Amino acid sequence: MVGTALKGHSTYTGRLSFALRLGGFLGPWICGIAWHQFGPTIGFFSIAVWIGLGWIAGWLVPVEQKIESEAKVSFRLGELMPRWADYVATFRMITIASVALVVAVTFMRQTGSGMQLSFYPVWLNQLGITAADIGFMVGCSHILSASTSLSVGAATRWIAAHWLLVITIAISVITIAITPLLGADYVDLPGVGKIYFILFGVICFRGLAQGFNMPLMMSIGMQAVAAHEQGKIVALRITVNRLTSAIIPLLMGAIAQVFGLEVSFYIIGGIGLLGLFFISIWMLRSPSFANKK
Repeated sequence: MVGTALKGHSTYTGRLSFALRLGGFLGPWICGIAWHQFGPTIGFFSIAVWIGLGWIAGWLVPVEQKIESEAKVSFRLGELMPRWADYVATFRMITIASVALVVAVTFMRQTGSGMQLSFYPVWLNQLGITAADIGFMVGCSHILSASTSLSVGAATRWIAAHWLLVITIAISVITIAITPLLGADYVDLPGVGKIYFILFGVICFRGLAQGFNMPLMMSIGMQAVAAHEQGKIVALRITVNRLTSAIIPLLMGAIAQVFGLEVSFYIIGGIGLLGLFFISIWMLRSPSFANKK
């Protein structure tokens, strides 16, 4: 949809990213309230309604005439089987500079996300922070991420999209890698409870950066290829994302086993930042990014 309906436009992609993140926050929250108040039957029913609304929203997206005509071609079951030629054609697209950038930064971005989704809660729990407090902090970062997604179009008028992408990913990696340095200082607010203000502020800052880089990754890749090739860009990015999301926690766990959990944050963060440094050097020397604004 980013490629066909939105034409890879960063402003519209940012709005889509905002809706996705807001829905990811509101959906489980509303369904959880329904479950808590009315029991599991209504809870599951509310989940079904939420999914149904998403299907209706997708169904209402306008379809281009050209895509309609392609859909009328007879379908064969064999088309579902993987073909080596498709893999070769997809990975060959890495020779396009913008596509190579998206693939590379996807890997580096996952160094931060991999830490947050695996050992970040473990570290906070060791500090005595409850699961509810962790969930609150992460949830707030997602809300802020949704808000900055709406600013992507405006931001790219002041700074080139590829540089904004690298900078915001660097911020998102740094803000999770320095977690062991932040301690667990908090203030106890009446009626609210403990607010871990340093940890809370840093994870929210990470959320702001994440809100920029997700729509930028989608739009940069989509704008680099023709409409009929955009599905390959999505597949390529998802493949790299799934691969790194499996590798990073395993690598971090192995490092933690040898050097300790705290050191593993620094090493994985260092890998991400070192990769972004080399990507930046490549972009400075590449003529493909020389005249882009």
